[in-house]
Order: sequence, then structure tokens, then C-alpha cells
Amino acid sequence: MSTAAEQPTQQRKDVATTYAFVSVSELGLMQRTAPAGGTDLWTLNRRSGQPTPGVTVQPLYYSYNATQTAVKAGQEVVTAADGHALYPALEPSERYTAGLLLRKGADSLVVTGQLNYNRGVGRNEQPQERPVAFVYTDRAIYRPGQTLYFKGIAVQPRNGRSEVVKNLKVQVRLHDVNGQKVQDLAFTTSDFGSFHGSLTLPGGLLNGQMQLQVVTFSTGTPTGEQHLGGTGFSVEDYKRPTFFVTLDPVPGTPKLGDTLSVRGTATAYAGQAIDGATVQYRVVRRTIWPMLGRFDGDFGFGGGRIGLPRPYSPGGGGEQQIATGTAKTDAAGRFRVGFTATPPDEALNEDAPRNPEDDEGYRPPARGARRTCSK
Repeated sequence: MSTAAEQPTQQRKDVATTYAFVSVSELGLMQRTAPAGGTDLWTLNRRSGQPTPGVTVQPLYYSYNATQTAVKAGQEVVTAADGHALYPALEPSERYTAGLLLRKGADSLVVTGQLNYNRGVGRNEQPQERPVAFVYTDRAIYRPGQTLYFKGIAVQPRNGRSEVVKNLKVQVRLHDVNGQKVQDLAFTTSDFGSFHGSLTLPGGLLNGQMQLQVVTFSTGTPTGEQHLGGTGFSVEDYKRPTFFVTLDPVPGTPKLGDTLSVRGTATAYAGQAIDGATVQYRVVRRTIWPMLGRFDGDFGFGGGRIGLPRPYSPGGGGEQQIATGTAKTDAAGRFRVGFTATPPDEALNEDAPRNPEDDEGYRPPARGARRTCSK
């Protein structure tokens, strides 16, 4: 789309042009990291999902030097009768993949993806088989002073399978939001490789994301400890909500300058309507640009050769507040928000970041239960 009827790609004053790419191809690609190093590739037919043999796959990777960045083509591989091909591990200089080029006959497709540059385990090397612990908590969020219940299971890979680890001495450690150790609990895994316990979350600490970490003692590490796993959870002074707010869909296709009426409902989780509640609303206009992604290829806009990036849309602009006010819910919990969809005010800097202190007339209530909703 462009504001110019002719030569939209030519850069000149007062001309704005934006574009997006559309891929048309019957080729598809699936991939995974190969156990022995490199990347397993499977090419498929997008219509039937069946394997597509004879497809040439070629990576395009970023090449860096002291003065410039370019996109170069890597080694080609061709898929077999089952649509599979093994791409060898990339060299360190090729690890930054820009995309993958698929070709078969007149059909071609560029897809985004990464190839594995890990060379896997050599023939004379043995993979490190160390135990791993999986930890689960009874909830995802707690209040300070509440009891946290947890359970874990320790397993160890052996010959491509996982076995539970019996009679393993482990320590479960509570870490605060700054990563400082708060508490230690010692356990020995059962015949099923499991352990479980509880702890009381202390008060007086900074709220936020805390961690449970599981370690065991090992003489083969510099610290004498081996980290097995862990999990995170939130600690907040939250209040359990008693009601929720929903907004009805906006009918039709509103245009700038239209007067709109948006209706909503406040309902208790027990099912009854919330009547007589104060509704405080704020209406903003936000500029949203399309996200076009990134690929350093030339499709007519990038400057004439591979290696020059195409234009990149920022994805979003600033906000302008156009209405604020209050309303009351009726006996059915319904309320209405009315406003006019005013056009942008060019005198304001719409791309400036929003400062909550500048929201004229909008202040959340200091006391009482409150819920928010947006559309």
C-alpha cells in the first residue's frame, strides 16, 4: 500500500509505502536436531502432508566482518524418497541462519528456521549421563506466609531411556527474587525416585518470582554440588477476585468521527450481577503498524542485492487519550461507555512513550475490589 499512485518504492517527501510478503508454494518443511549432530529435515506437500522427495534445501546464513554484514548461501542437500535429509552440523561461522531455501522444479520457498551447529558426540566420546530432577508445586502464586507444597522426581538417562534414581540424597533450596538462598531442606529419593515436602514462605521479603532449586552433592564439580533442576513461582500480596468484567463486541465497522457506544457487564463469580458499582473508563487511540518480520533478501525493496535489509515496520506507535469518565452498573450489572472516535491530533507527539502519570482524569480507586477489562 502506498500514498503514491506511481513509483511507490521511490523514496521522496510525503510518500509513505508499506508492504508484506505472501508465500505461494506447495513445499513444506519440518526439522529437528539430530541426535548425532546436525539437523534432520523432512520436506512435505502442503496440500496432502505426504513426503516430497527430491527437494533441494539450502541454508542462507549471515556473514560478519569488520565492515559489513552479508547473507551467503550454504551447502545444498537433496531429500530422499521419504522426504528426509540430514544436514551436517554447521561451521561456527555459519551458525547465524537467516533462512532456508527450498527448491523443486519451478516451485521454491524461503522459510525462517535455524540449523543446528552442534556436532554432537564423537565416536570415541561417551555422552554425559547425569541425573535430572523435575519439581512441581501445588500452585503458581502464593501470598507471603502461606504454605507451599512441592513434589519432585529424579531420573537419569541410560542408553536412550530415563530411569528413576533411588536413594539419592538431594537438597531443595528456596531462593528469593534476588537469587539469595533462604532455606534448605534435605531429602532422600524413594524407590520411585520421588521426594515431597512443604515449607512456609517467609514474610518481610521482596515479592516477585522465587525459585525452588534441587542440588545433590558431587565430587566431580568445583563446588562439590550438582544442580539437578528447579521451578519458579510467584509470591504476591494479591486478593482473590470476586467478580469479572466483560465488554461486548463492537458492532459493525467503526470509522473515524463515529460516535460509539460500548456496553459491558460486571458479574460475580458466584453468578449474580454486580449492581451499583462505579465504572471508571479510559479510551485511547493506539497506532498499530503491521509486523513484517526480517529477512535480508532482495524482493524489489531491499536495494538490489542480498545483504541489504528490507524496510522494517516498527509494529506500533504511541497513544492518545480521547475520552475518560465514569458510569454506574444497573441492576443487571450492565454499563455503557460512549465516546467519539476522533482523528489523530497532529499537535501531539503520538510516538512518545506513554507515561501513566499523564493520564488525565484516570486514577484507579485506592480502596475496594476492582477489576479491569480492555477491548
